[in-house]
Amino acid sequence: MTQKRLLFSCEFYVRDESGADWIYETCILQAATLNGWEGHVLAPNDMKQLPDRWHAVLRRPAVKATTPWAKVRLALQIEHDIVKGFNKVMSSRPDMEAALLASSFTGMEFLGFVLAALRLRQRCQRVMAVFRFPIHEAKHQGWIYRMTHILLRWFYPVQSVCYFTDTQALAKSNGAYLHSSLRVLPIPHTTASSVPQLTNSVSICCWWAGLPRPEKGLAVMQALVRQPNNNRVQLCIIVAESAHLKSSNPNIEIQTVPNSLSRTQYETLLNQANIILLPYYAENYRERSSGIFVEAVTAGKAVLVPKNTWMAQELVRYGLEQFAIEWSDSTQLPDIIHEAVHLHRSQNCFLKMQTDYQAFHSVRRFADVLQQYWS
Repeated sequence: MTQKRLLFSCEFYVRDESGADWIYETCILQAATLNGWEGHVLAPNDMKQLPDRWHAVLRRPAVKATTPWAKVRLALQIEHDIVKGFNKVMSSRPDMEAALLASSFTGMEFLGFVLAALRLRQRCQRVMAVFRFPIHEAKHQGWIYRMTHILLRWFYPVQSVCYFTDTQALAKSNGAYLHSSLRVLPIPHTTASSVPQLTNSVSICCWWAGLPRPEKGLAVMQALVRQPNNNRVQLCIIVAESAHLKSSNPNIEIQTVPNSLSRTQYETLLNQANIILLPYYAENYRERSSGIFVEAVTAGKAVLVPKNTWMAQELVRYGLEQFAIEWSDSTQLPDIIHEAVHLHRSQNCFLKMQTDYQAFHSVRRFADVLQQYWS
């Protein structure tokens, strides 16, 4: 009889049942169940509503750690909290195998995670980490990842430590930096349900999804809605309320939505949109993935992305390079958006990519990759 296994996922940022962090952890628990494991999430201690097998044990810092000593204290606090939450669950399951997983973290949070894994190595048989960003570009923190990698290799067998990422580009660059191989995980939080057909509405519904941060293209969107009325393309742009966008163009309507969306609200807006706008900083997303991009493609939506990014490379693989654009000239954007929607509407050109993404980016495939490592 196969021994029951426990997977502990450490989540440092989630606040409630909204946003990418919560849905990612939910998918991890679903994947654990599919593999016959028992999944648990060690979450921040200020979460008010805890789903089943979520444990509010990680203290959220009251202020940002800025001094070296404050950062060390943060790592030690995280170590203590993870060990406490792990032991509390394991106390009633003394003979079960266990693994620790971290998928979103800063350098000091990862240091605390690794210190906890070292303390728990007599009861924790596996350590997994998902590096979803280029660690070699992490300012003042790259050395932390190298040091923790060395610590894990000293105290754990090679086969007991596994690193993941979610793009081949990151697997290559992070692997070279750590002198270790990384496995590519699917992005599991996608919805494969059918999407309503595009209508012949005069106004094109565009969604700039997510929080309005500068690296997400805030300046681009500000320029888009403030341009003169020199074209006939009518746009309805959905944005988070904190963007504070105000249109000076009568052909551009702004529809605001709450910053925090439930999963149902998020999927409703995704279905409503004709096109998803992703005017991200190219230098930030040269190797990184975008969950919104994957969700949009999986839902059969047209997307516009920056050139010279992982997203653009993915589009090129499917002959969709015309959807990777330069965002610098805002006067051309309404026409570019109109042409992209027309092309998608007339040719359904994302169908092949959508089909492939639905097959790969799923909880089932996510579970399969984890199972291959911990078999």
